[in-house]
Amino acid sequence: VVAMDLPVAVIGGGVSGLATAWQLTRLGRRCHVFDTGRRGVGGRASSRRLLGCPVDHACQLFTRSQPLAESLFSALEADRAIGKVAEVGTLGAKGFVRSASEFWAGNATDGMASVPNWLAKNCGAKITTDCWVASIWWDSAGWHLYDKRGREIPGPFGYVVMAHNGKCADMLIKTANARTMGHAALRCRFVPQATVPGSDRLELSSLFVVVIATKGDLDFAAAFVDEDPVLQLVSCNTKKYGVSVADGRSIWTLVSTPAFGSANKCPQEAMPEEVKTKVSSAMIRAFQDRTSHKGACEVLHVQLWGAAVPLNSMPVPCIHDAENALGVCGDWLVEGGPGLASAAASGVAMADAIAGKAAPKALDRTWFAAWSASGFTVA
Repeated sequence: VVAMDLPVAVIGGGVSGLATAWQLTRLGRRCHVFDTGRRGVGGRASSRRLLGCPVDHACQLFTRSQPLAESLFSALEADRAIGKVAEVGTLGAKGFVRSASEFWAGNATDGMASVPNWLAKNCGAKITTDCWVASIWWDSAGWHLYDKRGREIPGPFGYVVMAHNGKCADMLIKTANARTMGHAALRCRFVPQATVPGSDRLELSSLFVVVIATKGDLDFAAAFVDEDPVLQLVSCNTKKYGVSVADGRSIWTLVSTPAFGSANKCPQEAMPEEVKTKVSSAMIRAFQDRTSHKGACEVLHVQLWGAAVPLNSMPVPCIHDAENALGVCGDWLVEGGPGLASAAASGVAMADAIAGKAAPKALDRTWFAAWSASGFTVA
């Protein structure tokens, strides 16, 4: 039974976790968000400033394709935290082809980080960063959270939301002294491509991101790369945000394919220099081959996202285990594929379920058991 007078603990300060907190506050519930980030919240909606320009080094674009998230996107747009991106399309054998879809990104001040920054400022929740929740435990007083040293984090909490995935989330849910629907939903493995037609667990990919500065300009802001073994997306931060660098160069973010990421995977916190050189050289060559851009490229940043993008999904917006007062949210739980819009939609749905505003399909334990047996489907 959810203790309505106790705050909700949201473990994970990415877009789905912050959207949960934002919607919970709107519905009158107290919330505390815990995130491992040292530089701040945001997860894959992260940016940094390079050569004075906001540079997105994970999520590059999103669509407003999820009705559940539209109230949040309207608020973000009203405060100019997000904006439309023109000249987005695909790069194929015939060159760049403009897309008919409408794409969005952050703003010229913070890049894509403007989304989590706005949510952190406006969600009304207490937020603790650089905090690693290592175990959770339920008793008659509520949920108790403990850090890596076994020290209890001030609580208790009436509900726990797991707003992240990967091995850490899988290990964390296994510390719980109650078997929840979150256990099956958080099982995962890392693969170069999704299992067809489905899998019995979440499958995650690894991606490399290389940020370069180069002279010259191209006639598009971002492009999804067709049938390339190395690149899947290229995005021009200077064009996307309408900003300029003092020396006139453009700053591009190159995103690898999952197969390339898996083939070159290494310790992401201490990437060997030889891996950085190999990966950046290969990705720059692929960029130049696809765009016919021959200008010199300076590498500004190389990053490996070890658990970057979900490759499969389940057909519900969130997991709501009311019996055990525990939920799971994230972009891999939403039909339509992973991305910022799906993350926001899942967070809003999670808050609605906790507050009793809506009952997602996964609330039916019989249905959930059947889904667990049939597996995740390719996103």
